[in-house]
Amino acid sequence: MHRRLSFLIVLLTIGFPCFAQYSDPEALVKAFFQPQGIKDKKSAYVDEMLSHLNDPTLGDYLAKETKKEYRLLASYPDSCVFAVAVEQKGDVTDWYIFLKKSDTGWRIAAVRSLALTEMIRVMVGMLKVKENRTAEEERYFRQGQLIISSDAQLKSNLRQNLEKFENLVEALKKSDPGTDEKAKELFLSSVKQLENGSVEFMIGGMVDNFVGYLYIPDGVPPPVMTSDELIYLEKIIGNWYLFKTT
Repeated sequence: MHRRLSFLIVLLTIGFPCFAQYSDPEALVKAFFQPQGIKDKKSAYVDEMLSHLNDPTLGDYLAKETKKEYRLLASYPDSCVFAVAVEQKGDVTDWYIFLKKSDTGWRIAAVRSLALTEMIRVMVGMLKVKENRTAEEERYFRQGQLIISSDAQLKSNLRQNLEKFENLVEALKKSDPGTDEKAKELFLSSVKQLENGSVEFMIGGMVDNFVGYLYIPDGVPPPVMTSDELIYLEKIIGNWYLFKTT
């Protein structure tokens, strides 16, 4: 009996440390972005991430001096979403981590970022060095720059042009024929009103990977983020949100 009890104590001590480690979802996210931060991926992953048990985490690819900023985007009873801004040599990549809560703690269910941006980056690079860009080329250049901008830059862009964006909302409500031109001045690809009264300001993207702004009227609940569609939604100011899809 004494031996059985001793064995059980040892098992409880060394057999389940990972569960306690992931009782805090932010700690798990930070571990994912640290070199060799997750020792037992099977206890830290769920859903599609279980197919990546033998793959390195993002932290294994990052230099130690890499800057990281962690933000909790949404918290629900059994799930949450974090945003992580990773800065390397002045370039920022924004990642979105979807987590689920289990009986043994939090687990990572999916990792997302705005996809298919390489062609846009190439286009922006070509137009950047071109002298005497036409008006249309300038618009594509500025629009492309916004698409590949960091979340922080995109939020700053809206704040700086808040009055113009709010005027565009009013113009849309009045069915102003100049709405499309006003949208082009803000380097948007389209503006449309949704069924719930929200207004979608699409910047652009590729296939179904898009980035844009969302105006949500008072009383209308923000949409819920999902790893297979709306991968990112964050309030900027007032009724204004930044979003990304996949």
